[in-house]
Amino acid sequence: MSAPFTSHDLRRSAVTHIAESLGIGGEPLIKRLLGHTDGSVTAIYNRYGYMKEMRAALEAWARELTR
Repeated sequence: MSAPFTSHDLRRSAVTHIAESLGIGGEPLIKRLLGHTDGSVTAIYNRYGYMKEMRAALEAWARELTR
């Protein structure tokens, strides 16, 4: 018997598709798309928000969905 469907299934499917099928992302961008924090020393110094990259990934995903 499988587990019931949850909203996390949609999140998992979306970021997997963005990372794998569209070739966009990498772990740092995927973490940001999911809203996960990065507590590394590098993240403390690097304050860039990666909004352009996140927008590009989500727009590509939207194009894929509407294709």
